[in-house]
Amino acid sequence: MYRVQDTSLSSVCARFQKSASILRSARREKAMKENRPAIETSSDSTYTAIAVKESLCESDVVNAKGLLESTEVQTVEMGIKILMTIYRATLQHKTRMTPESFFELIVDRSMDILLIKLLGVSTQLGQQAITRVLSLLNGISIRKSSLSLNLINEDLFTNTIMLAQDKRYIVDIFLLYGNIAVDTSESRNFVYQHTKALLLGIDFKTIQNDKIYDATAFLIGTFFQGTPSLPYEEVSLMANILQTLCMTQLYNVINSACIALSNFITQTPNFNNLLGELLKKVYASLKNVDDDVVINALVAISKMSNTSDHIIVELVKCGIFNVFEELIDSRKRDVVCGVLYSLSNMVMCDVCNLADVAYQSGVISEAVNYGMVSADDEIITNTAWIIINMITKINDNYLEAFINVPGLVFILSKVIVMNTDPKYDLLLYTMKAFFKMLCFGEHLLNEDKINPVALEMENNNCVTYINNLTMDELVQPETRT
Repeated sequence: MYRVQDTSLSSVCARFQKSASILRSARREKAMKENRPAIETSSDSTYTAIAVKESLCESDVVNAKGLLESTEVQTVEMGIKILMTIYRATLQHKTRMTPESFFELIVDRSMDILLIKLLGVSTQLGQQAITRVLSLLNGISIRKSSLSLNLINEDLFTNTIMLAQDKRYIVDIFLLYGNIAVDTSESRNFVYQHTKALLLGIDFKTIQNDKIYDATAFLIGTFFQGTPSLPYEEVSLMANILQTLCMTQLYNVINSACIALSNFITQTPNFNNLLGELLKKVYASLKNVDDDVVINALVAISKMSNTSDHIIVELVKCGIFNVFEELIDSRKRDVVCGVLYSLSNMVMCDVCNLADVAYQSGVISEAVNYGMVSADDEIITNTAWIIINMITKINDNYLEAFINVPGLVFILSKVIVMNTDPKYDLLLYTMKAFFKMLCFGEHLLNEDKINPVALEMENNNCVTYINNLTMDELVQPETRT
């Protein structure tokens, strides 16, 4: 069974996507704290009082709003500085306000609208002030949807698209766009329609700025996390931009491009030729020393396994199973989890009997051996899906050898007693796998006329475990009362 929607089992692919999103948010907040121009000390009494105050509170934010509404540029910039000081204090736990409560207050007092308007008069503000405004808006964009949806605003895009002509601000602006786009299909449509001309008008070959490349790959990837379903020609143009971005060898850009690629394939599986160069990058990423790069490449491969047999065959020709074996042997748990998840989907590929090829390569035995000694439910789950899907797809010529691989019944028995909830699909397909193994075992009776699979199940207490299953575990979740 393809596990494209296996979120109910805390699928590792979904977990990696969430981790990547958290990592990106953390990266932005780290940049906000460390890489932004430092707020210099000021002789202004209001600003100095805010900066040294031990316990910042809501009234300080409200006071800053009054400064933002001033007609004096210097006063406005002071208000921006104060908000940035408070934001930094929330990130560093120097105030009882959290970043979430800070931005809730910003939105509640309509200060997000004021910040957007300030970008419309950016020629009057200094570079630091503009950068700080973008940082504050980005802070809103990475919070819960009820806040970030306030940024779906014509004025925001009108003002920032003009501002994006200055390369100094492209990174912050593209991250802002991407953060807004990830929330809903409506926000993705809105952001895409307002930014496609900007993206297509940039000659990325002449920019050669890795931070801009990273932010651009992130933005493009968000367009294809779900709807909209874009015309083929427009998808092609976006894919061409990604190919240009992948000229870089920096890990974080490859990271973002891998995620974008996986989103492309999920949304539009029928343009394999356009992805040739990107596919090479994904494969090369599997050999990267950076585990985070490998994990994001595995996310892409997992999604490709659900949508494009052609691409999977190309990866197999490149020797991906050998790479998987090396990763299982040498990498941390999260990487191995990603390998097992990807492998469980890849063996479902119908082209060239991929389950047979995987078995012959030795990678399946390596995966089962790893799962046998693991006490990690996610590792066991992913290994079980490999076994289940192999039993479903492998040719009968190899089935006898496969069911004799040590550990198959042991791992499936672990699934029965795992406390994963809900686990209906996993249990259902585990029972189907046992049934097929038992049927085939009838042709392999030993000298005592005993089915070897039944004997193995008895030795691993499978019958007892099955008898102890509760009705809730056996009934499909949506039919439970």
